[in-house]
Amino acid sequence: MAAAAGSDATLATAPTSLMVGLQLSGRKAAVFGSGASAVTRATLALEAGADVVVHSANVAAALDKWAASGRVSTAGATTLAAGDAAAFSVVLVGDGVAGDAAAAIAQAARAGGAAVNVAGRGDLSDFALVPSYRGGGGLQVAVTTNGVAPRVAQRLLREMVARLPKDLEPRLSEVARLSAEAAAAERAHAAAAAKLEAVAAGAADESGLSTAVTAAATPAPASEAGDAAAAAVDLSTLRHGAQTTLDAQTAAAYAAHALSDLCFVYAAAAQPVGAAALAWARRAEKNAYGGWVSALRMQTRGGAGHALWGALAAGARVAALAGGDSLAHMADVLRELATQRHALVVHAEAQTLDAAGEAHADHDAARAALATGAVVLASATPQEAHDVALVAHAVA
Repeated sequence: MAAAAGSDATLATAPTSLMVGLQLSGRKAAVFGSGASAVTRATLALEAGADVVVHSANVAAALDKWAASGRVSTAGATTLAAGDAAAFSVVLVGDGVAGDAAAAIAQAARAGGAAVNVAGRGDLSDFALVPSYRGGGGLQVAVTTNGVAPRVAQRLLREMVARLPKDLEPRLSEVARLSAEAAAAERAHAAAAAKLEAVAAGAADESGLSTAVTAAATPAPASEAGDAAAAAVDLSTLRHGAQTTLDAQTAAAYAAHALSDLCFVYAAAAQPVGAAALAWARRAEKNAYGGWVSALRMQTRGGAGHALWGALAAGARVAALAGGDSLAHMADVLRELATQRHALVVHAEAQTLDAAGEAHADHDAARAALATGAVVLASATPQEAHDVALVAHAVA
């Protein structure tokens, strides 16, 4: 469109709106009017799951197919009081209602907190009803021109629906099913993880232990450089069989992470034991069973290992990653667990830290574990550490 030079002609601004979807399931909708538009509005509300109260016998008669559902009722009043409007989420006004009466109903609806739509009266409406297609799998397509060209909107809708893939709705149904299963599994995992961590925390309090680092999705403390460095180990690379250079602690941690639900780390922060398992848990890496793994670093004192009791009693697959000097603190608990033949695997390094914090080879603690009655398997290389760890979990 062109305007003549020097004229005051301007382009009209088209109305705009925000398209939203009202969730009306289990809510009430009031319908006024006796014409076809009132029937249409009542039908749309019913299809959206609302319980409908119609204020016209003619409209009620046109809704026979919904009568058996018990979601349609009739009211004799042709007006609406603000006090009555509070019972409705939406109020729909069709043909057959005079202008003043429609304005009064709209005013009462707003006073009662209900959204209102009046046929042919955008000035009285809070929202518009637009042409839409409702398919399977939750598919719903709507097109609007905001009242500028309603027939164009209807034609566009027909053309869009005609071009939808024939198998779209079955695929959407499958996506909805898988999404629901994934959400249920995530809720179950969250509940199980919370239970396990609560059990572990309770046992820690009773035995004088304290949790320094909690499980997945917890940011790594800045002081734990070992854990941060372990984050560089790409778990996907290990899973796909690529050749990777690892130390024995990381190789054992890989087996523990893959075959456990909960890993307890009994080692000083300066020790590399369990650092990789903590990092993978914080990154929410899944185990071989498709579940998430919680990893907790425990401070070791006398009686260390009591947290294992609660986790095993809760039915979790449990592994412990321990420094050699931690085994002595865990001996009493390990002896009881071995006596009762609990399925627990402890991955322990054969080294200790001196006063300067330097690591030295030390097999005494590992040999002392033999006195607990537990089966002790030894390895001499990182590859053996990985293989023996898998054997230990299979045997347990």
